[in-house]
Amino acid sequence: MRTTSLHRPAPAGPDGARTAMVLALTGDVGIAMADRLRRYLDGVIDRGCDVVVDCARTRLVDGVCVEVLAEAARAAGPGQRVVLAAPSPLVRAALEVTGADSDLRTYADRDAALLACDSPSPAVR
Repeated sequence: MRTTSLHRPAPAGPDGARTAMVLALTGDVGIAMADRLRRYLDGVIDRGCDVVVDCARTRLVDGVCVEVLAEAARAAGPGQRVVLAAPSPLVRAALEVTGADSDLRTYADRDAALLACDSPSPAVR
């Protein structure tokens, strides 16, 4: 799992848009990653950023991590978003089975997710 540096609060963009942080997940994301994923998402949400979880290189996310993602989406502040980009068929199935698809919006790719967040200047590493 790659993460974005959270050492500084994310400022609003020049046009007033919030910054979207992109978290790129890779491979199979299992229970061993749940605490790290939760800490990352909590930190980004606490800073008022939108979160795009890029699943383009993710084959599978287990149920525990799906619930972590759904909890983050529910914890987001007013107008704040936690969305998934490019989920695989297995990730989509996990969302449906756990009911997390009602909490997490999905988009075809990172660009579409960022556009949905209305953030033209994402902070990505």
